[in-house]
Amino acid sequence: MVQRRILWLDQLKAVGFYCVILGHMCMPASAIRWIYSFHMPLFFLVSGFTSNWSKTAQASARDYLPKLCGRLLLPYFWIELICLCFSYLNTVLMNGKELHLTKNLLGILVGNGLILPYPTRPMYFALVLFLAQVLLWVLLKLAKGNKTIVFASTLMLCAFSFLTIGKPMVWRVNVVPVAMLLILCGTLLRKLYDRLQTPIETGNPVWLYLIGVVLFAAGFVLQYYNGRLSMAGNRYGKIIPVGLLAAVLTTCALALFLIRLPVPKVMQIIGQNTFFYMGFHRPLITLLENLFPTVRETWWFLTAGSLLIFFGLVPVVLLVNKTCAFLCCKETHVETRATLIGKYITVFFAFLIPYKFIVLYIDRILSGGGYNTTCCTHLYIPDSLRRGMCVCTA
Repeated sequence: MVQRRILWLDQLKAVGFYCVILGHMCMPASAIRWIYSFHMPLFFLVSGFTSNWSKTAQASARDYLPKLCGRLLLPYFWIELICLCFSYLNTVLMNGKELHLTKNLLGILVGNGLILPYPTRPMYFALVLFLAQVLLWVLLKLAKGNKTIVFASTLMLCAFSFLTIGKPMVWRVNVVPVAMLLILCGTLLRKLYDRLQTPIETGNPVWLYLIGVVLFAAGFVLQYYNGRLSMAGNRYGKIIPVGLLAAVLTTCALALFLIRLPVPKVMQIIGQNTFFYMGFHRPLITLLENLFPTVRETWWFLTAGSLLIFFGLVPVVLLVNKTCAFLCCKETHVETRATLIGKYITVFFAFLIPYKFIVLYIDRILSGGGYNTTCCTHLYIPDSLRRGMCVCTA
């Protein structure tokens, strides 16, 4: 039996991503704080809502891990490399500033802008989602599909996240346990939805909207009391459970508001391609801000700029889906040349990871504990190679 696609879920993701765009533009601090309270948790909750963990638990490493790498890591590296061109445009050509190419390439590997700069920081979502799904698959295997054990194990892992609040780590690994917890909460929400699907979709909509208003109000009050939540920075406000509960309640409220509404085709397209939007919206926002610097903080720029990116990327997404669908986190039956090149680039980066740390360690020993600080980065690279890798005035 073919499972019917849940169209209102596409619309929920599209609305959630419009909030992501707004959150990265110039808005009042109170509005940004509210948006940040739920906009990234929403996508982890949706990931759990749409996951088939019974099937995942039965998957072998040979089948599951390569498929997951192709869906998340391959497009991550490709999108970051493409956005490096936007970084050159925004930083060097439009602002006349230095672009440390070496640092950006290493930043793509590190995946945390608090450690090293890299082209588009919101793509940390791909790395965290990858690690979260891998760890959940491992836990399901070890627990032999017992979800109670998986929940308990995830809560224990969350202690690592809460003990390292605000500390920048490679691939934001301290965010992963919280992402796992949100994904598992998404699975519980799916069970609740399946049980109540008939009254939700066919019953009196007044009750649906009243419950949505109550949940929305509760989420807003909890967010106001708790403070700003930031998944990227592994910060969850004053009281961690309150911050996470506010995110879940607000997401559920938005879902209840949208379930009975018609879903336009354009919202379906956006909702089904939020991975692509995640990668390219931030460089485009920066480009617009560079083109119109004097009005970047005005309401009309916020409205026009956000809608231009939100709807303007639709034809680009349709074109990409016909040529390089993997950039939209889609599976392709036939490997294109771009896919093959992407695999080679991924392997190349994999070899660069040990190179970075080994060379840094050797450099510290040879220099008596200090770092060689020639040119753009602490990484020791011959001067001739540096000149080819760094765009700088030194």
